[in-house]
Amino acid sequence: MLKIFLPNYKSSLKGANEEAEKIATLFPSKLYSAKQASKNNFIKYSKNASILHLAMHAKIDNVKPELSYFMFSDFKEDKLYLEELYGLKLNSNLAVLSACNTGSGTIDNNLSPVSLQRAFSFSGIPATVSSLWKIPDNSTKEIMIHFYTNLAKGFTKNEALKEAKKAYLKKETNFKLKKPYYWAGLIVSGDVAPVVVADNKQIYWVILLCFSVLVLLFFKFFKKK
Repeated sequence: MLKIFLPNYKSSLKGANEEAEKIATLFPSKLYSAKQASKNNFIKYSKNASILHLAMHAKIDNVKPELSYFMFSDFKEDKLYLEELYGLKLNSNLAVLSACNTGSGTIDNNLSPVSLQRAFSFSGIPATVSSLWKIPDNSTKEIMIHFYTNLAKGFTKNEALKEAKKAYLKKETNFKLKKPYYWAGLIVSGDVAPVVVADNKQIYWVILLCFSVLVLLFFKFFKKK
């Protein structure tokens, strides 16, 4: 299941709201919005998601990278810090970090990159979509919707994002909004294989079908006796 976390801020992200509502229709989904999109709920419910989508603000601290965080609300206690992410054990196939600078960071004393994206990788997620700079709200919305549409069609992750960017450039008529700043900041890292998100209803039907076959075989066996 795709799990989407969409906080509500004093200064709302219109594009992020439209983005989350649209992609929720493309996969079996659970949308956590407003007060439901809390740090505690993310920690509690993120572990059994096939895809995680975070449409929110993020703050990068280049001096002390461990103090970088996602904002699940305007309140201080709803900040999820990079170090806390390292301690989570996540089982998703993909994490889409639709926030600013989630793929940017610094190099630590061991010459290893430190970023919010890397923290998700260390928490157990084999593939991420992250941003290299402060991505614009509206163009990100357009690219994300195309990206998920392509994923639903069975595209690999990198092809899905590449085609999403091409679709954005084809649709956009304002030359200024076609500059790389508006579309090139999102990247795929890790496993690029297509994603498979099982619909719980489909699973129940498969189980019911298997049970029916077993019952039928059971009665045929005893009828022969």
